[in-house]
Amino acid sequence: MKNMKSRYDKMFLGLLSGVFAPTVIFFAIYLVKYAGKYSLREIIAQIQLLDLGAKIIALTVFLANIVLFYVMYRLRWDKFCKGVLLATFLYAFLVVSMKF
Repeated sequence: MKNMKSRYDKMFLGLLSGVFAPTVIFFAIYLVKYAGKYSLREIIAQIQLLDLGAKIIALTVFLANIVLFYVMYRLRWDKFCKGVLLATFLYAFLVVSMKF
């Protein structure tokens, strides 16, 4: 476990995980709830039409990154957690800039 920690406890890997995890959550929700009913293009068009982009991003970032951060924090992967936190702040900046 120690060798695995030294290999993967990197801020860059946390940043990448924190950026891509919300995308994975979005597609997972799409596949579970809407895949048979609507195309991905229709879902994205509805998100744009209803101006829900910032809310969807905020929700998926919260769901994905809170779990990712908690698990890695419990494993004491501090550098990885810093990367996840940085990705969360970057998404927060994106959401705020979309709102104003």
